[in-house]
Amino acid sequence: MEPFEGEARADLAIIGGGICGSSLALHAAEAGLNVVLLEAKTIGWGASGRNSGHLPAASKHTPQKMVEMYGAGRGERLNALIARGPAIVFDLAKRHEMSATAEPTGTLSAAHTPRALRALEEQAAFLAAHQFPVELLDRKAAAEAIGSDFYFGALLDRRGGAINPLAYVRGLARAARRAGAGVHEWSRATKLERDNKAWLVGTERGRLRAEAVALCTNAYTDALWPGLTQSIIPVRLQQYVTSPLPEPLRRKILPGRQAFTDSRRMIIGARMHKDGRFQFNGRGPGFGAEGDLAWREALGRMTEIWPELADAKQESAWTGWVAMNREKSWKVHNPAPGLYAALGCNGRGIVIATLIGQELARLLSGADAAEVALPLADLKPIPLHAVHRPIVRSIVGYYKLRDAVELKATARPRAGA
Repeated sequence: MEPFEGEARADLAIIGGGICGSSLALHAAEAGLNVVLLEAKTIGWGASGRNSGHLPAASKHTPQKMVEMYGAGRGERLNALIARGPAIVFDLAKRHEMSATAEPTGTLSAAHTPRALRALEEQAAFLAAHQFPVELLDRKAAAEAIGSDFYFGALLDRRGGAINPLAYVRGLARAARRAGAGVHEWSRATKLERDNKAWLVGTERGRLRAEAVALCTNAYTDALWPGLTQSIIPVRLQQYVTSPLPEPLRRKILPGRQAFTDSRRMIIGARMHKDGRFQFNGRGPGFGAEGDLAWREALGRMTEIWPELADAKQESAWTGWVAMNREKSWKVHNPAPGLYAALGCNGRGIVIATLIGQELARLLSGADAAEVALPLADLKPIPLHAVHRPIVRSIVGYYKLRDAVELKATARPRAGA
């Protein structure tokens, strides 16, 4: 996709070609807006193309907490939208004929302690009461679904699944172009200023005048607008993929190919691909230079659960930045008339980013703000942001210690026991 050059006008300028920006471009163009999207590198180059591909029908918060945070009306609309989120993603992939390997296989959330199991029981009861297709698995059923007797139980949510995130975001961008949006790679926005009732966005090769601007840069946010970088903490995460596993292991480990996570503070995330490659998350340098990827350490976390993976070979690995904040939730800001910013994925990127793009397009195309399932938040800096790195390192160290203590103090269950 060619860089942006010269001068142009648009109803909406979108800065950032990740899932949120590409979803917004597609839905806004379909609503009849004249849209131009500017991406500094290539579509999906950032976190949108570097994540696990999991599609949970959930935010970082329980549905009850969402109602507490946003009020009954808004919170319930958000819960209902997020509950449909994976289905919306699957429908977009199908409708626009994306080669994104969409798998509506569901998600598994496993309890590493009896206390975590009680929390899953409460969550399962709430979701079942609202007629959602969830099932609480006991020790034996969880062991069969996971391929390990490491856990005390698990929640199977059939609404979710997995997808190839890079193929998905690029599919959204292509669909946006077909809908009439201008999509430009290698077009970093270098200037943003108000000009009467419009906005001027400058790039190295051109200038765009727009009625509204949406900053969809998430963890890759720079100083284009004051205060945004101080509202998030970018943290680097790692993903690893093995070579195709032997057929017996494919049938044993996550045989239903659900996207898997557990309840630890330093969460385990994994999935089995159709071709037998096993993907999982890891830990490495959270800040600064990328450094060496810790394959053996990351694989060691997996072999606690699946000892059979001890001889697995690394095929590929990658890193990417995730935007964290105090609220553990996406935030959409409206810091000036006609200016919006969406950031703070907190590891819930694909589904919620897609929904934010959809809802922000509704808002910008004239929908009643009260009816849009999109809470707008004040832009607030994180306290002590200037010294966040040692603070985050301390928190990570504390989480690791708490997880280790809990695991050591808890006798591991045995399936059928």
